[in-house]
Amino acid sequence: MNERCSSKKKCVFVDWYESTGELLGEGAFGHVTTYRHNRTKTEFAVKVILLQQYFPSSKVTKDADT
Repeated sequence: MNERCSSKKKCVFVDWYESTGELLGEGAFGHVTTYRHNRTKTEFAVKVILLQQYFPSSKVTKDADT
């Protein structure tokens, strides 16, 4: 388990990965940037999709909860 997480707190993406700040590209739905795994230091390309611009927040929340 990650040191930022505990049995009472759910881990989220930013608990495990840190942005390198390198932007690889941008598109209609979001952007691609690199992130580094905090423990292994392995870098990954991550596509960040900006859901709120394209979907009503109530639908995103509903889908995420199911």
